[in-house]
Amino acid sequence: MELRLGLQKAMHQLAEETRLRAMHDEFIATVSHELRTPLTSIKGSLGLLEHGVAGDLPETAQEMLAIASRNSDNLLRLINDLLDFQKMESGKMKFGFTAIAADELLNNTCENLKGYAAKNNVTLDIICNSAPSITGDSAKLDQALTNLISNAVKFSPFNGVVTIKLQEIDDTVCFDVIDRGPGIPEQFQSRLFDKFSQADSLNDARGTGLGLAITKVIVDAHNGSISFDTAYDTGTTFRMIIPKQQSFVRL
Repeated sequence: MELRLGLQKAMHQLAEETRLRAMHDEFIATVSHELRTPLTSIKGSLGLLEHGVAGDLPETAQEMLAIASRNSDNLLRLINDLLDFQKMESGKMKFGFTAIAADELLNNTCENLKGYAAKNNVTLDIICNSAPSITGDSAKLDQALTNLISNAVKFSPFNGVVTIKLQEIDDTVCFDVIDRGPGIPEQFQSRLFDKFSQADSLNDARGTGLGLAITKVIVDAHNGSISFDTAYDTGTTFRMIIPKQQSFVRL
């Protein structure tokens, strides 16, 4: 009798947790979609103003416009990260594996980030010791590399250099992203890949707190690994390792 009541209670609790989880996912998706549409329109309008469609603006107005544009970029990035992470957590994110030239992937990602790096007075230094082919989802791996490199840029000192190194290690391809920033505080290291985690004390730069969590999901989906090495006032190296070949295609 007690066993049956215990099983009924456990089943009821599981059903309630499933219901709450579904409500949570639906809420995140609905809010994100409802916010993204008007925010995209706002961002487009701000971009037109920045490009002088309304004529030359006073210096004070230009400064306020730059602040509004930067904050709209941050908010749109948060919404996109929320949608991505919600899909990944619920298993709805699809991965399409194809043959990828690792050096082309890295060069394209860095090319897209040159403008962001320049705005932060940071130089991207690419070192490719080989040009291996890997099996993976090109767009998702680009997203993972973008998260790692943009983080390195964000925490780099003025006129700093971020080094991105590509090399083969046995049957894997290794991407090292190296910055010369302040390092990751010891108390933060154990939860570095948790969602909504940020080492805000490092500087005034703020992100979504989802980038590294999303990156880890992407790397895990490729049967790879991600790790870091950091030292105070010396910098941080993130190492992303992806197998050259996959034994299956993950959907």
